[in-house]
Amino acid sequence: MRNTVRSMLSVLMMTAVALFCLAANANGDRVPTGKAPFIRTTVTNTTPYAGEEVILSYTLCFTGDAPQVSDLSAPALDGLRAEEIDPGRYVKSIPVTIEGTLYRSALVRQYRVSTLQPGTINIRGYRLRCLFPDGSPLDKSGDIVLAAPDMLIRARPLPKPVPAGFTGAVGSFSFGLTADRTTIRAGDPVTITLTIAGTGNLTAFTAPKPVFPPAFHQRPPVSTLSLDSSKSRSSGSFSTRITLYPDQTGNVTIPETRFVYFDPLKNRYRTVASGQVAISVVPAENTGKKVRLPDSVPAESVKNPLFTLPAAAIAIVALLAFLLLRLARKKLQGKGARQADRSREELSYDSKTPQEIKTALYRVIGQKGVLRPESLTRPKLGAALLEKGVAEEICRELLKLLESIDHLMFSPAGASAVEEERLRNEGKRLFFRLQQP
Repeated sequence: MRNTVRSMLSVLMMTAVALFCLAANANGDRVPTGKAPFIRTTVTNTTPYAGEEVILSYTLCFTGDAPQVSDLSAPALDGLRAEEIDPGRYVKSIPVTIEGTLYRSALVRQYRVSTLQPGTINIRGYRLRCLFPDGSPLDKSGDIVLAAPDMLIRARPLPKPVPAGFTGAVGSFSFGLTADRTTIRAGDPVTITLTIAGTGNLTAFTAPKPVFPPAFHQRPPVSTLSLDSSKSRSSGSFSTRITLYPDQTGNVTIPETRFVYFDPLKNRYRTVASGQVAISVVPAENTGKKVRLPDSVPAESVKNPLFTLPAAAIAIVALLAFLLLRLARKKLQGKGARQADRSREELSYDSKTPQEIKTALYRVIGQKGVLRPESLTRPKLGAALLEKGVAEEICRELLKLLESIDHLMFSPAGASAVEEERLRNEGKRLFFRLQQP
């Protein structure tokens, strides 16, 4: 009988502990036990949809005077699209009560994160060094290292079936297609602007492409992303401007464009249509004058140019031509040597899938001396590469390629054969460029 009672008490105690842990984690909070100082790890939603943005925060809790803090290691954010939120110039502390005890709380790190695909992700590895001026309960010298508790995010898959036209937008958005004018003369430009505004993963999806009638020819589109830095969640707008030129007169209609996104608050997909845009093209004004476009250089200015220059200038031009010729010859010789080296290195690059391409790029980045590149946010990765002497142009191309890879890995439709071939070629090119000294 006594053993039975002890068994029942053990079960009750274990159940109470489990319920306490569940209650502590109801809002995605990890609070270590023990005396201050300690770090709290919180996330706004531990079970978001794949692609849904949540806020990951690290908060230092302490008593007494505020310490001086410095990062020892960044959190591992593998499998996440992450962007650090600027905390501002000064870290402010506020009073907070935890389990009946009053502490000072200071937000030390915060990230916007979204999962690239469904599944469980363990965020771990963040460590902070604190120097307390008058010592601390954990160390009389006041110099201590704190490790943040791990945080589990269990991302849910988006509902099936996925509607046609969905490219990964998760959030709440508005959508529109406008023209800067609806009546133009033949040959004059008209600018069409596509705008997506709202709150969500604005940097993680592909905007729809309007379909224009054959009566127009167009310039390459220009895209702009504008985010509100004063808000923790990604809020702002994405716009694309396309300049069109009509080839004929008459009334032309640009058909409506549809934008599909998933609303995590309503748990359903939404489709927003822009409406049609009607443009009237009238004949060009005839002034009766013939206009001839000027040549790049007037004919008079290139007639017998050598005879108009002083002898000293002719000598300088000849010397510069000789130096440029030698420089070009050396460059061709160096290019041939690099091509030979590249042909030997190609044997070590056999990446085919987007994940393999990403792994290969991180491997060569690590060879540059960047520690754990896969755990860095895109801005920090670019800054680290610049510090290692990588050209700014290569950094931009690399970050853009990694964004494309993440998008295709997250996209419910997956990557097409053409997209995978483009990623392989671009990844291979950057792989060998990064290996060059």
